[in-house]
Amino acid sequence: MADPASERNSSKKVLILTYYWPPAGGPGVQRVLKFVKYLPEWGWEPLILTVKNGEYPALDPSLLKEIPEGVKVYATQSLEFFSLFKRLTGRNSQAPIETYILNRKQAGWKDRLFAWIRQNLFLPDARLGWAPFAFRKGMEIIRKEKPALIFSSSPPHSLQLAAWRLARQSGLPWVADFRDPWTEAFWDKSMERTSWAAARNKRMEQRVVTGADALIAVSNGVKELLAAAPREHTYVIPNGYDAQDFTAKKEPSSRFRIVYAGHIAASQNPTRFFQAIAALRTSFGDLLDIRFYGKADRETHEAIAREGVGDLVHLLPYLPHDQILTEIVNADLLLLLIPAEYGKGILTGKGF
Repeated sequence: MADPASERNSSKKVLILTYYWPPAGGPGVQRVLKFVKYLPEWGWEPLILTVKNGEYPALDPSLLKEIPEGVKVYATQSLEFFSLFKRLTGRNSQAPIETYILNRKQAGWKDRLFAWIRQNLFLPDARLGWAPFAFRKGMEIIRKEKPALIFSSSPPHSLQLAAWRLARQSGLPWVADFRDPWTEAFWDKSMERTSWAAARNKRMEQRVVTGADALIAVSNGVKELLAAAPREHTYVIPNGYDAQDFTAKKEPSSRFRIVYAGHIAASQNPTRFFQAIAALRTSFGDLLDIRFYGKADRETHEAIAREGVGDLVHLLPYLPHDQILTEIVNADLLLLLIPAEYGKGILTGKGF
């Protein structure tokens, strides 16, 4: 392995395409943010190309202070499907968009209509409206900054289409990073797509994975689920953790604290966990402190009410990254909820 010090003396620029960037919150932003933090140690100067005022499931302005000093960030406009969705369904235009909102089993006719439109016309995903802006801005950056490499991280996978065009137009080498599968993702399986839309989505995936000079997957499972991915140029870099984030000391507590941090989709509904808590409440209810941080699907709320554990399981709002790390350190037990179906390849940051 090359010496970081010697690599730093011959720094090269890398253009990084990412939709999720501070002040976006949630797990999607962490991987690229940490890459950007440590890439300079290996001789790479990151140039960030992202969206301005994107539709994020959560906002976390505290992450802005984690952007290394001097990193150039270029943010572009976007035509946001979810902005239209919120406006036409009467939702608060300023509220963060809920994770997997169009995948719900119980939905009104407007939501079902938008789900069909999104699943069959906005391919590969609802953030497709950023791709043309990203391409135009990306070409400007390439002409101005002269990067040696293009790096794109998804989801949303639509940004990979912009990266594909940038690589073809500029001739630069391109590395595509996949934090989740594309057509084989668990949320994709619940969508009612026409055969035409499914085939088109598959072709888009194949175009990207065969067009990139190298692919990175977050796990071996995701690597296997990328259609037509060339084995000789596909690598696995799992999620990890930044040791500098975990400096807090655990505080003693008289109660056993169980914590889950993150959004919960219907496919992650931990019904059996709630049943177990209900069975323990007579003997141990006074000793339990159970906290779920983030947004929970309606089915999770219903399961808590059905099992009668609403006084023990506290559903709390999303916390900024630095605050949730303190909650994690102070937990006695951390929950990890993998979707009941199509969970292959998921290697969440919680595992580290």
